[in-house]
Amino acid sequence: MDGVGYIYILESSSSVHIKKIGYTRRHPDIRLKEWQISCPSMEFRLRSWFKCTHVKETERLTHWILATRKLRTHTCADCKRRHRELFVLPETNDTGLTVALLANLSLLN
Repeated sequence: MDGVGYIYILESSSSVHIKKIGYTRRHPDIRLKEWQISCPSMEFRLRSWFKCTHVKETERLTHWILATRKLRTHTCADCKRRHRELFVLPETNDTGLTVALLANLSLLN
């Protein structure tokens, strides 16, 4: 078992179709602040989140399910790291959150 944490979705202010889906053991508001400090040009806002068990596995399954929607990895101008958890998802719904919830439910059975 990999523990309890949060699955969160950050949405780009410049393009509402770009979402970052990740996990954290701290509250997602804290994770958002870390992103705003380390990568200010990304301009993310917290779109949604939920608390769950099996958080690492839930994130892994969510990324696997959404693999065809993944944005190409690029090197960030701010932190110089390669961001890999970015996806292109519709603006009008919480596709990422729905997929993450379903992934978590599958782990509970």
